[in-house]
Amino acid sequence: MDTYDSVFLGERVRRARMAHGWKQKELAERTGVPQGNISRIERGQIQDMHLSRFITLMRTLNVSADYLLGFDTPEHAASNGSSQSRKRAKRRTKEKA
Repeated sequence: MDTYDSVFLGERVRRARMAHGWKQKELAERTGVPQGNISRIERGQIQDMHLSRFITLMRTLNVSADYLLGFDTPEHAASNGSSQSRKRAKRRTKEKA
């Protein structure tokens, strides 16, 4: 069974946090996750994150689960058909305008 890549997820958490202009301490305060754990998550040192913590980070950072797990990357989109769905959605939006 495939598991998520904790280093990749950590990098995505770090990028999203920095995009908000937050330090780890501020993300910790907003999420209730200790700053030391935020640091370990960002370094990929937490292998089995609780779902509740994952959801809290996702919502606080205002990113999707797909983003955090890397399923929004071109290689994943091509393998699961997501890129075609996005193209169809864009085309529908243009047609309505």
